[in-house]
This record gives sequence, C-alpha cells and structure tokens, in this order.
Amino acid sequence: VPVGLGGWLIEWVLPPIPEVTGFLVIKFFLLLNLIFSLCSLVVPCLGKIVWLNLRAWPDPVFEGDTLTLQCQGRRIAAVSRVTFYKDGKSLQFSKDSQTLSVGPATVKNSGRYWCSGQVTYGPFTDMQISRITMVQVQGESPVW
Repeated sequence: VPVGLGGWLIEWVLPPIPEVTGFLVIKFFLLLNLIFSLCSLVVPCLGKIVWLNLRAWPDPVFEGDTLTLQCQGRRIAAVSRVTFYKDGKSLQFSKDSQTLSVGPATVKNSGRYWCSGQVTYGPFTDMQISRITMVQVQGESPVW
C-alpha cells in the first residue's frame, strides 16, 4: 500500500485480505501509525528552534527607571515556569508570570539577561532558553 507524504513514498506489503472492510480498517491503522511515527520524528526538531524571546524596556534605560523584562513565546507558543537570569545567576522563578520588574534601575543592573521556560506549542511541550539580551543602564535620565 503506497502512502505519499511530502515527497516521501512509504510502501507496506500487505497480504491479500478477502474482506474489503477489514482491509480498509488495516489501511486506516497503518496510516495512523505512520502519522504518529512522523510526529515523533518532528518533536526533537522543535528543540533546535528558539521559541523564547526576552524583551527588555525601556530602551535605553536610565538610572531611576523601572526596567521590565518579559519572557515571550514565539508565535502562539504558551510559556510557563519562567526563570529569569542575569550574568549566570537566577533572579526569579514563576509558574505563571512571564514578566519581571527591576527598579529603580542602577548601573549595577547592567548585564546579560536571559530567561528559560516551559514552552507549549500545540501538543508539544519542551523547556527552552532565550537568547541573551544585553542591558546597559545609563546615568540619570536627561532633563528635557
């Protein structure tokens, strides 16, 4: 029974079956098996994609401002169990919140920030890490 999928051709050799109904049931279960097998091959590929993005604002940030960090899922990915990091040290863990406020900001808040979290995208769930976001806190905000 040849099954085509995205340019791939997979063929099973089935013995002759006298009942047409039974034959269709077997074809259906073989197709389901193929779909689940392909899904299991796709899941590890999801781990290679950066599904988390760390936003930091305001930009630029001045001493005295409230620095806000937000760990966001890419596209429609849901994010939970978020941990924020600065210069390799854990700052905060939250099961539900994807936002961390730091303030009033000082020059000591400058550094390399990133987040990790549990990303759910459709039926797939995986722990992910964002790319590093550099934050440079500048001297006092200019008076306009």
